[in-house]
Amino acid sequence: MARVILPEGSLDVQAPIVVTPGLYNVRIKNVNLKKSKAGNDMIVAWHTFVDEDNAKEFVEHFVLSSDPSSFPARLLMCYLRTFGIDCEGGEFDTDDLQDAEAEVKIGVDSNDQFGVTNKLSLDV
Repeated sequence: MARVILPEGSLDVQAPIVVTPGLYNVRIKNVNLKKSKAGNDMIVAWHTFVDEDNAKEFVEHFVLSSDPSSFPARLLMCYLRTFGIDCEGGEFDTDDLQDAEAEVKIGVDSNDQFGVTNKLSLDV
């Protein structure tokens, strides 16, 4: 058997927490373009809390839709406006999302992939 020595302070580290619903300053940490299980293009964005030291990161998925009146398209537009992303001319660069910050309403959600997690509450 091999002996494993943990780094100093390892026993003091607390697991990230899910914050209670409310208004929080949130930063977009990472953005990727991916395909959904159904084969649709989507944006996957990871978020962190600016002022909450031990808050759990959370992810949001936005399916890209060719129908501007569809719920996914309206949700994405609300998200972009919330974070101050300019989409004049009907386009934007995902690099503009990186490190964008906004004060947003946060809720709590539970799913099989991430367990109990925080979610943006966008008014669509």
